[in-house]
Amino acid sequence: TEIYTLSLHDALPISHIDSLTSTGNTDTPGGTEYDISLTISPAGGEAYRVTMNQYIYPSNPFTEGDNVTVKVDPDDANVVMIFGRA
Repeated sequence: TEIYTLSLHDALPISHIDSLTSTGNTDTPGGTEYDISLTISPAGGEAYRVTMNQYIYPSNPFTEGDNVTVKVDPDDANVVMIFGRA
């Protein structure tokens, strides 16, 4: 699955959250799903933009303008997951 593939990839490029918009969906642990636009700056490569969605939890909130690290699928650079703060 995508999450399994992403969890195996060790590179953590620095990314910038350009926009963060709630979809209105929530889950049982209290997370809210967001449509997120990121600018990803891979080491040794050109920055590029992606749009993705991910659940964000109150215990580890992110906001527009934050710099974060992401996991990037080695087979598809447009499949990403926010991993943590940069």
